[in-house]
Amino acid sequence: MKVHSVILAAGRSSRMGQPKQLLTYQGRTFLQHAVDSARKADLDRVILVLGHEAERVLEKTDVRGVEVVINREYGLGQSTSVIKGLEAAGECDGVLFQLGDQPLMKAGVLNSIIACFRKENPGAVVPVYQGTRGNPALLGKCFFDRIRTLRGDTGPRRILRDDPDRVRLLSVEDEGIVRDIDTPEEWARLCVESGK
Repeated sequence: MKVHSVILAAGRSSRMGQPKQLLTYQGRTFLQHAVDSARKADLDRVILVLGHEAERVLEKTDVRGVEVVINREYGLGQSTSVIKGLEAAGECDGVLFQLGDQPLMKAGVLNSIIACFRKENPGAVVPVYQGTRGNPALLGKCFFDRIRTLRGDTGPRRILRDDPDRVRLLSVEDEGIVRDIDTPEEWARLCVESGK
């Protein structure tokens, strides 16, 4: 089963006050962590969707082996990036929607989600850490048409909540799936925790 990754990194980062993609953690930018994890995972293709300050982000990101898509409509909300990424993914059995602001995400977690999808063939796989749903979610073909109908600042989560019987909740022992960094305070806390 072909699984492609779409890394969503087009937003304005309004709560942070600067592009989250370029914040650093352990010597690499948040986005570089996401890209590197995807490259190490058992994926058939990796697609990166950029928008706000795309040129600046590209200058500071090693995107070798990654297909870059520019979303000029990023100001209309996350749904535009999700749809652009799905279009770029083309023919595949599932799309793993990664966030560009999860620097703790590990390739091993991505592989667990992908392996579950390939083995069990559910409609979607959503990771869960200690009872809390996280990201990234892997959505199969049965959800693609509904993804294309998304509008505004929303992602696939709402679609999955409307069709719970097709969603496989996968328990993982890694809090990285529920840690996305949205504010300067959260970034400072992360740096303190890592000692950098």
